[in-house]
Amino acid sequence: MQLDVFRGLAALLMVLNHAGYAWLAEQHSGAGFTGLVVFAGGFAPVLFFFATGLGMGWSGQRRAMDSSLWAKAGLLVLADALLNWSQGGWWGVNFFGFTALSMVVVGLVRARAQPVRAAVLVLALVLLARYGLVPWLRAASEANAWVGFLTGIHGRPAISYPAGPWLAFPLLGFILAYLAAGARVPGWLSTRGLGVAALACTLVAGGLVLYRGAALHRWSSVSVAYFLLSLGVLALFWWAAGWLARQERASSALALRGPASLLVVPLHYAAIGLLAGVLPLPLLPAGWLAAVVALCVTVLWACRRLSLAFSGPLPGGWPLLVMLAVLTLGCLAWRGAGLVTLLLACVGQVAVAWHLAAGAGYARKPAM
Repeated sequence: MQLDVFRGLAALLMVLNHAGYAWLAEQHSGAGFTGLVVFAGGFAPVLFFFATGLGMGWSGQRRAMDSSLWAKAGLLVLADALLNWSQGGWWGVNFFGFTALSMVVVGLVRARAQPVRAAVLVLALVLLARYGLVPWLRAASEANAWVGFLTGIHGRPAISYPAGPWLAFPLLGFILAYLAAGARVPGWLSTRGLGVAALACTLVAGGLVLYRGAALHRWSSVSVAYFLLSLGVLALFWWAAGWLARQERASSALALRGPASLLVVPLHYAAIGLLAGVLPLPLLPAGWLAAVVALCVTVLWACRRLSLAFSGPLPGGWPLLVMLAVLTLGCLAWRGAGLVTLLLACVGQVAVAWHLAAGAGYARKPAM
C-alpha cells in the first residue's frame, strides 16, 4: 500500500508542475508560493523512476529477463512516441521512454548472480560519469550525442531524461527494496539512517546553493545540488506515503497500482489541453490553486475508475495500438501539434496502460 500511495503522490506532483507551466503567467510559475509549488512538482519523475526500481526489487529474488518485460518496455516506448508526437516532436526520450529504459536496466541487473552488487556498480558508474569525470568527458559529451545522453553532462534536444544521473533513481529504489525484502538491510539503511542521510543531502544541497552559487536545475543536465536535494525529497515523500497509507481515507484517495499510475500522464495532459480553451489564461494564483486542486482530485479519481474498468485484454490488441499510433502520427504530419493530435495520443496512451494492466493481472483489482 505504501508504494501505491507513493505513486499517487508522484502523480499529484506531475499534475501540479504541468498545470503550473500551462496555466500560470511566467512571473507566477517561477516565483512566490505558486512558483514553489510548481518547482516541487518537478520532482515527480524522481519519485516515479524510484518507484519503478522499488516495484522491481520488492520480491527480493533474482529473476531472469523474460519476454514479458521486453513486451512491457516496448509498450512504454510506443507510449513515449505518442507523448512526443502530442507535443510536436517526432522522436525523443521522455517519461515513458525512460521508464522503459529503467525497467530494462534494472531487469538486466536483477538477472545477475549478485543483483545488489551489480546494481551498486552500475549506480556508481552512472554517478561517476555525470559528476566525477566532467573535466575529461565534457568535450566528448559535446561532440557525441550518445556520450551526452549516457553521461548527462550536456543536454541533448528531445532528450528529457539522460541516463546520467536519472538511472540512479530506479537503481537506488531497486537496491533498497531488494535488501528490505530479503531482510538483509544493514544498520545504516534503517529508516533512521536513511532519514539522517537524506537530511544531510538536503543540507549539502542548500549549502551549495547559498554559499557556492550552485543552481537547482534538472532540465538538459541535472545539477549536483538538485540531485542531492532530490534524495531528501525522496525520503520525505516515502515517509509521507507510509503515514498516509495508515490513514484509510487518504490511502483510498491516493493509492495507484502500477499501470493505473501511468494513466495520470494522458489524463492530465488531455484535461489541461481541453481546459486551455475554456479557462481565462493565464490564471491568477488564487484561481490557479482552486483549478489545480479540482484537476488533481479529478485526475486521481479517473485513474482509479479507469483501472477498475480494464476488464480483460484490450479490445483489438496490438492492431488497435498500431492504428492509434498511425492516426496520431498522421495527424501530426497533416495538422501539426494541436488539440486533436493531443487527444489521439492520449487515447493511445490509455490503450497502452490497459494492455499493460491486462498483462500484469491488475484488471478489476482495487488500488491497494
